[in-house]
Amino acid sequence: MPDVLDWQRDDPRLVMERAVRELTAGKLVILPTDTGYHIAAYALHPEALATLGQLGCNEQAVLAVRDVKDALRWAPGMSAAARRLGRRVWPGPVNLVIESPGTSEAQTGWNAGQGTIRLRVPAHEAPLMTLGQLAGPLVLAPLPAGMGPEPTSAWGMRASLVIADSPPTQQLVATVVQVRGDKWQVTQAGSITAEMLQELMLTLVLFVCTGNTCRSPMAEALCKKLLAERHGCKPEELDRHGILVFSAGLAAMMGMEASPEAVTVIRDLGGDLSGHHSQPLTAELLAHADHLFTMTQSHLRSLLPFCPEGGTQPRLLATDDRDIADPIGAEPEVYRECAGQILRYLQETLPQIQPP
Repeated sequence: MPDVLDWQRDDPRLVMERAVRELTAGKLVILPTDTGYHIAAYALHPEALATLGQLGCNEQAVLAVRDVKDALRWAPGMSAAARRLGRRVWPGPVNLVIESPGTSEAQTGWNAGQGTIRLRVPAHEAPLMTLGQLAGPLVLAPLPAGMGPEPTSAWGMRASLVIADSPPTQQLVATVVQVRGDKWQVTQAGSITAEMLQELMLTLVLFVCTGNTCRSPMAEALCKKLLAERHGCKPEELDRHGILVFSAGLAAMMGMEASPEAVTVIRDLGGDLSGHHSQPLTAELLAHADHLFTMTQSHLRSLLPFCPEGGTQPRLLATDDRDIADPIGAEPEVYRECAGQILRYLQETLPQIQPP
Protein backbone atom coordinates (compact mmCIF):
# COMPACT_ATOMS: atom_id res chain seq x y z
CA MET A 1 0.00 0.00 0.00
CA PRO A 2 1.42 3.43 -0.91
CA ASP A 3 2.38 6.11 1.58
CA VAL A 4 0.15 9.18 1.70
CA LEU A 5 1.55 12.71 2.17
CA ASP A 6 -0.56 15.86 2.50
CA TRP A 7 0.50 18.79 0.32
CA GLN A 8 -1.06 21.36 2.66
CA ARG A 9 -0.05 19.91 6.04
CA ASP A 10 3.35 18.39 5.31
CA ASP A 11 6.46 20.32 4.27
CA PRO A 12 6.06 20.81 0.48
CA ARG A 13 9.82 20.66 -0.06
CA LEU A 14 10.06 17.28 1.68
CA VAL A 15 6.97 16.03 -0.16
CA MET A 16 8.51 17.06 -3.49
CA GLU A 17 11.84 15.41 -2.63
CA ARG A 18 10.06 12.17 -1.80
CA ALA A 19 8.10 12.31 -5.06
CA VAL A 20 11.31 12.84 -7.05
CA ARG A 21 12.94 9.83 -5.38
CA GLU A 22 9.98 7.59 -6.16
CA LEU A 23 9.65 8.75 -9.75
CA THR A 24 13.36 8.44 -10.62
CA ALA A 25 13.30 4.95 -9.13
CA GLY A 26 10.65 3.97 -11.67
CA LYS A 27 7.67 4.09 -9.32
CA LEU A 28 4.26 5.64 -9.97
CA VAL A 29 3.08 8.63 -7.92
CA ILE A 30 -0.44 10.07 -7.67
CA LEU A 31 -0.27 13.86 -7.89
CA PRO A 32 -2.90 16.62 -7.56
CA THR A 33 -3.27 18.94 -10.55
CA ASP A 34 -5.59 21.76 -11.56
CA THR A 35 -7.82 19.17 -13.27
CA GLY A 36 -7.92 16.58 -10.53
CA TYR A 37 -5.66 13.72 -9.51
CA HIS A 38 -3.31 12.11 -12.01
CA ILE A 39 -1.05 9.11 -11.79
CA ALA A 40 2.48 10.07 -12.85
CA ALA A 41 5.43 8.21 -14.32
CA TYR A 42 8.88 9.58 -15.07
CA ALA A 43 9.02 9.78 -18.86
CA LEU A 44 12.67 8.72 -19.02
CA HIS A 45 12.17 5.50 -17.06
CA PRO A 46 11.07 2.61 -19.32
CA GLU A 47 9.88 0.43 -16.45
CA ALA A 48 7.66 3.20 -15.11
CA LEU A 49 6.16 3.72 -18.55
CA ALA A 50 5.54 0.01 -18.91
CA THR A 51 3.75 -0.07 -15.56
CA LEU A 52 1.66 2.93 -16.54
CA GLY A 53 0.82 1.26 -19.86
CA GLN A 54 -0.54 -1.76 -18.02
CA LEU A 55 -3.26 0.49 -16.60
CA GLY A 56 -4.51 1.12 -20.15
CA CYS A 57 -4.41 4.90 -19.88
CA ASN A 58 -2.11 5.90 -22.75
CA GLU A 59 -4.89 7.53 -24.77
CA GLN A 60 -5.62 10.00 -21.96
CA ALA A 61 -2.03 10.55 -20.86
CA VAL A 62 -0.14 13.79 -21.48
CA LEU A 63 3.52 14.76 -21.32
CA ALA A 64 3.81 17.30 -18.50
CA VAL A 65 6.60 19.86 -18.99
CA ARG A 66 7.74 22.96 -17.08
CA ASP A 67 7.08 25.64 -19.72
CA VAL A 68 7.24 26.38 -23.45
CA LYS A 69 11.05 26.25 -23.47
CA ASP A 70 10.90 22.77 -21.97
CA ALA A 71 8.17 21.78 -24.43
CA LEU A 72 10.44 22.73 -27.34
CA ARG A 73 13.04 20.29 -26.07
CA TRP A 74 10.61 17.42 -26.36
CA ALA A 75 8.66 18.70 -29.36
CA PRO A 76 11.09 20.83 -31.41
CA GLY A 77 8.60 20.99 -34.28
CA MET A 78 6.14 23.15 -32.32
CA SER A 79 4.66 25.70 -34.72
CA ALA A 80 4.36 29.41 -33.99
CA ALA A 81 0.68 28.86 -33.16
CA ALA A 82 1.49 26.06 -30.71
CA ARG A 83 4.16 28.16 -29.03
CA ARG A 84 1.79 31.12 -28.78
CA LEU A 85 -0.92 28.96 -27.25
CA GLY A 86 1.57 27.53 -24.78
CA ARG A 87 2.80 30.95 -23.72
CA ARG A 88 -0.72 32.17 -23.10
CA VAL A 89 -2.51 29.21 -21.53
CA TRP A 90 0.24 27.48 -19.51
CA PRO A 91 0.28 26.72 -16.67
CA GLY A 92 -3.37 25.83 -17.09
CA PRO A 93 -5.97 23.23 -18.05
CA VAL A 94 -5.11 22.98 -21.75
CA ASN A 95 -3.59 19.94 -23.48
CA LEU A 96 -1.93 20.71 -26.80
CA VAL A 97 -1.86 17.88 -29.33
CA ILE A 98 0.84 18.61 -31.88
CA GLU A 99 2.73 16.76 -34.57
CA SER A 100 5.81 15.00 -33.22
CA PRO A 101 8.67 14.11 -35.59
CA GLY A 102 10.26 10.73 -35.07
CA THR A 103 13.56 12.33 -34.08
CA SER A 104 11.99 14.20 -31.14
CA GLU A 105 13.52 13.71 -27.70
CA ALA A 106 9.99 12.99 -26.60
CA GLN A 107 10.12 9.52 -28.11
CA THR A 108 10.50 8.08 -24.64
CA GLY A 109 8.60 4.89 -25.33
CA TRP A 110 5.30 6.41 -24.25
CA ASN A 111 4.31 8.04 -27.53
CA ALA A 112 6.78 6.45 -29.97
CA GLY A 113 5.23 5.93 -33.38
CA GLN A 114 2.04 7.85 -32.60
CA GLY A 115 2.94 10.82 -34.80
CA THR A 116 1.59 13.29 -32.25
CA ILE A 117 2.50 14.34 -28.75
CA ARG A 118 0.16 15.68 -26.05
CA LEU A 119 1.71 18.44 -23.96
CA ARG A 120 0.60 20.13 -20.76
CA VAL A 121 1.93 22.44 -18.02
CA PRO A 122 -0.26 21.68 -14.98
CA ALA A 123 -1.21 24.66 -12.82
CA HIS A 124 -0.45 23.12 -9.44
CA GLU A 125 2.65 23.53 -7.31
CA ALA A 126 3.07 19.81 -6.62
CA PRO A 127 3.77 18.67 -10.22
CA LEU A 128 5.51 21.96 -11.09
CA MET A 129 7.95 21.75 -8.18
CA THR A 130 8.55 18.08 -8.95
CA LEU A 131 9.23 18.81 -12.61
CA GLY A 132 11.71 21.47 -11.55
CA GLN A 133 13.87 18.77 -9.94
CA LEU A 134 13.71 16.25 -12.78
CA ALA A 135 15.86 16.04 -15.92
CA GLY A 136 12.85 15.08 -18.02
CA PRO A 137 9.06 15.36 -18.18
CA LEU A 138 6.32 13.39 -16.49
CA VAL A 139 3.66 11.32 -18.15
CA LEU A 140 0.38 12.14 -16.40
CA ALA A 141 -2.80 10.10 -16.75
CA PRO A 142 -6.04 11.29 -15.11
CA LEU A 143 -7.62 8.95 -12.60
CA PRO A 144 -10.80 7.40 -14.01
CA ALA A 145 -14.08 9.18 -13.28
CA GLY A 146 -15.31 8.41 -9.80
CA MET A 147 -11.95 7.11 -8.61
CA GLY A 148 -10.24 9.12 -5.87
CA PRO A 149 -6.62 9.14 -4.77
CA GLU A 150 -7.23 6.67 -1.95
CA PRO A 151 -4.34 4.22 -1.63
CA THR A 152 -6.84 1.33 -1.61
CA SER A 153 -8.24 2.24 -5.05
CA ALA A 154 -7.30 0.15 -8.09
CA TRP A 155 -4.77 2.71 -9.33
CA GLY A 156 -3.71 3.74 -5.84
CA MET A 157 -2.49 0.19 -5.24
CA ARG A 158 -0.17 0.55 -8.26
CA ALA A 159 1.43 3.75 -6.92
CA SER A 160 4.17 3.93 -4.30
CA LEU A 161 3.16 7.41 -3.12
CA VAL A 162 -0.03 9.47 -3.00
CA ILE A 163 0.18 13.25 -2.55
CA ALA A 164 -3.19 14.44 -1.27
CA ASP A 165 -4.52 17.99 -1.46
CA SER A 166 -7.74 19.75 -0.48
CA PRO A 167 -10.25 19.73 -3.36
CA PRO A 168 -10.47 23.05 -5.24
CA THR A 169 -13.57 25.21 -4.97
CA GLN A 170 -14.23 24.61 -8.65
CA GLN A 171 -12.83 21.58 -10.46
CA LEU A 172 -11.36 22.49 -13.84
CA VAL A 173 -11.76 20.31 -16.92
CA ALA A 174 -8.90 19.97 -19.41
CA THR A 175 -9.48 21.45 -22.86
CA VAL A 176 -7.82 19.50 -25.67
CA VAL A 177 -6.55 21.54 -28.62
CA GLN A 178 -5.23 19.97 -31.83
CA VAL A 179 -2.59 22.13 -33.54
CA ARG A 180 -1.49 21.53 -37.12
CA GLY A 181 0.91 24.18 -38.33
CA ASP A 182 -0.72 27.53 -37.69
CA LYS A 183 -4.24 26.06 -37.50
CA TRP A 184 -5.83 24.91 -34.27
CA GLN A 185 -9.16 23.55 -33.11
CA VAL A 186 -10.69 22.39 -29.86
CA THR A 187 -11.27 18.64 -30.05
CA GLN A 188 -12.47 18.21 -26.48
CA ALA A 189 -14.31 21.00 -24.66
CA GLY A 190 -13.17 22.02 -21.20
CA SER A 191 -12.90 24.94 -18.81
CA ILE A 192 -11.06 27.06 -21.39
CA THR A 193 -13.53 27.59 -24.23
CA ALA A 194 -12.79 28.06 -27.92
CA GLU A 195 -13.96 31.67 -27.59
CA MET A 196 -11.49 32.29 -24.76
CA LEU A 197 -8.70 30.74 -26.80
CA GLN A 198 -9.61 32.88 -29.80
CA GLU A 199 -9.14 36.00 -27.68
CA LEU A 200 -5.88 34.70 -26.26
CA MET A 201 -4.56 34.06 -29.77
CA LEU A 202 -4.76 37.69 -30.89
CA THR A 203 -1.43 38.96 -32.22
CA LEU A 204 0.09 41.25 -29.58
CA VAL A 205 2.45 44.04 -30.68
CA LEU A 206 4.37 45.66 -27.81
CA PHE A 207 6.54 48.80 -27.86
CA VAL A 208 8.92 49.47 -24.97
CA CYS A 209 10.76 52.61 -23.91
CA THR A 210 11.78 54.01 -20.52
CA GLY A 211 8.88 55.98 -19.05
CA ASN A 212 6.03 55.09 -21.45
CA THR A 213 5.03 58.74 -21.88
CA CYS A 214 6.75 59.69 -25.16
CA ARG A 215 8.37 57.24 -27.59
CA SER A 216 6.53 53.95 -27.00
CA PRO A 217 3.09 55.62 -26.77
CA MET A 218 3.79 57.46 -30.03
CA ALA A 219 4.80 54.15 -31.62
CA GLU A 220 1.65 52.49 -30.26
CA ALA A 221 -0.65 55.22 -31.58
CA LEU A 222 1.01 55.37 -35.01
CA CYS A 223 1.04 51.58 -35.32
CA LYS A 224 -2.69 51.47 -34.53
CA LYS A 225 -3.34 54.17 -37.13
CA LEU A 226 -1.40 52.35 -39.86
CA LEU A 227 -2.90 48.95 -39.08
CA ALA A 228 -6.41 50.41 -38.96
CA GLU A 229 -5.88 51.93 -42.40
CA ARG A 230 -4.68 48.56 -43.68
CA HIS A 231 -7.75 46.74 -42.34
CA GLY A 232 -10.25 49.49 -43.09
CA CYS A 233 -11.36 49.90 -39.51
CA LYS A 234 -11.02 52.24 -36.55
CA PRO A 235 -7.96 51.78 -34.28
CA GLU A 236 -10.20 50.64 -31.43
CA GLU A 237 -11.60 47.88 -33.67
CA LEU A 238 -8.25 46.19 -34.41
CA ASP A 239 -9.01 43.35 -32.00
CA ARG A 240 -11.80 42.26 -34.35
CA HIS A 241 -9.07 41.79 -36.95
CA GLY A 242 -6.87 39.72 -34.65
CA ILE A 243 -4.42 42.37 -33.46
CA LEU A 244 -3.70 44.15 -30.17
CA VAL A 245 -1.17 46.97 -29.79
CA PHE A 246 0.28 48.04 -26.43
CA SER A 247 3.19 49.99 -25.03
CA ALA A 248 5.01 49.91 -21.70
CA GLY A 249 8.05 51.34 -19.95
CA LEU A 250 11.02 49.77 -18.22
CA ALA A 251 10.87 52.44 -15.52
CA ALA A 252 7.31 53.65 -15.97
CA MET A 253 4.93 54.78 -13.27
CA MET A 254 1.37 53.56 -13.50
CA GLY A 255 -1.26 55.89 -14.94
CA MET A 256 0.80 58.82 -16.23
CA GLU A 257 -0.57 60.71 -19.24
CA ALA A 258 1.46 61.05 -22.42
CA SER A 259 3.53 64.21 -22.60
CA PRO A 260 1.56 67.15 -24.06
CA GLU A 261 4.04 67.49 -26.93
CA ALA A 262 3.60 63.82 -27.86
CA VAL A 263 -0.19 64.18 -27.79
CA THR A 264 -0.02 67.19 -30.13
CA VAL A 265 2.45 65.63 -32.57
CA ILE A 266 0.47 62.39 -32.85
CA ARG A 267 -2.78 64.32 -33.34
CA ASP A 268 -1.15 66.20 -36.22
CA LEU A 269 -0.20 62.82 -37.77
CA GLY A 270 -3.76 61.49 -37.47
CA GLY A 271 -3.35 59.42 -34.31
CA ASP A 272 -4.75 59.75 -30.81
CA LEU A 273 -2.86 59.74 -27.51
CA SER A 274 -5.43 61.66 -25.47
CA GLY A 275 -6.48 58.60 -23.48
CA HIS A 276 -3.04 57.12 -22.88
CA HIS A 277 -1.99 56.08 -19.37
CA SER A 278 1.49 54.70 -18.79
CA GLN A 279 2.17 51.21 -17.50
CA PRO A 280 5.31 49.38 -16.39
CA LEU A 281 6.52 46.42 -18.38
CA THR A 282 5.44 43.13 -16.78
CA ALA A 283 6.51 39.52 -17.16
CA GLU A 284 3.02 38.72 -18.50
CA LEU A 285 3.31 41.30 -21.28
CA LEU A 286 6.75 39.99 -22.20
CA ALA A 287 5.51 36.40 -22.26
CA HIS A 288 2.49 37.22 -24.43
CA ALA A 289 4.11 39.58 -26.96
CA ASP A 290 4.37 38.34 -30.55
CA HIS A 291 6.27 41.40 -31.76
CA LEU A 292 8.45 43.19 -29.20
CA PHE A 293 10.10 46.46 -30.22
CA THR A 294 12.48 48.65 -28.22
CA MET A 295 13.55 52.22 -28.86
CA THR A 296 17.27 51.86 -28.04
CA GLN A 297 20.05 49.29 -27.79
CA SER A 298 20.03 49.85 -24.03
CA HIS A 299 16.37 48.85 -23.83
CA LEU A 300 17.15 45.79 -25.91
CA ARG A 301 20.01 44.67 -23.66
CA SER A 302 17.85 45.19 -20.58
CA LEU A 303 15.10 42.94 -21.94
CA LEU A 304 17.17 40.04 -23.27
CA PRO A 305 17.76 38.28 -19.91
CA PHE A 306 14.01 38.27 -19.24
CA CYS A 307 12.86 36.88 -22.59
CA PRO A 308 12.63 33.10 -22.32
CA GLU A 309 13.96 30.79 -24.97
CA GLY A 310 11.10 29.80 -27.22
CA GLY A 311 9.39 33.13 -26.65
CA THR A 312 9.46 36.34 -28.67
CA GLN A 313 12.86 38.02 -28.75
CA PRO A 314 13.05 41.84 -28.59
CA ARG A 315 14.35 43.85 -31.51
CA LEU A 316 14.98 47.48 -32.28
CA LEU A 317 12.17 49.34 -33.97
CA ALA A 318 14.79 51.10 -36.07
CA THR A 319 15.50 48.93 -39.09
CA ASP A 320 18.94 50.54 -39.43
CA ASP A 321 19.83 49.65 -35.81
CA ARG A 322 19.86 53.25 -34.64
CA ASP A 323 18.62 54.44 -31.28
CA ILE A 324 15.49 56.59 -31.19
CA ALA A 325 16.45 59.34 -28.77
CA ASP A 326 14.13 60.35 -25.92
CA PRO A 327 12.53 63.77 -26.68
CA ILE A 328 11.37 64.32 -23.11
CA GLY A 329 11.78 67.97 -22.10
CA ALA A 330 12.80 69.06 -25.61
CA GLU A 331 11.21 71.51 -28.03
CA PRO A 332 8.16 70.50 -30.09
CA GLU A 333 10.35 70.20 -33.18
CA VAL A 334 12.34 67.43 -31.50
CA TYR A 335 9.09 65.56 -30.83
CA ARG A 336 8.06 65.96 -34.48
CA GLU A 337 11.41 64.59 -35.62
CA CYS A 338 11.11 61.65 -33.20
CA ALA A 339 7.57 60.84 -34.35
CA GLY A 340 8.69 61.06 -37.97
CA GLN A 341 11.46 58.53 -37.30
CA ILE A 342 9.03 56.17 -35.61
CA LEU A 343 6.55 56.51 -38.48
CA ARG A 344 9.19 55.69 -41.11
CA TYR A 345 10.40 52.63 -39.23
CA LEU A 346 6.84 51.43 -38.70
CA GLN A 347 6.08 51.72 -42.40
CA GLU A 348 9.06 49.45 -43.08
CA THR A 349 8.14 46.98 -40.34
CA LEU A 350 4.37 46.88 -40.78
CA PRO A 351 4.28 44.07 -43.39
CA GLN A 352 5.68 41.69 -40.72
CA ILE A 353 2.73 42.31 -38.41
CA GLN A 354 -0.08 39.97 -39.35
CA PRO A 355 -3.14 38.64 -37.51
CA PRO A 356 -3.04 34.98 -36.42
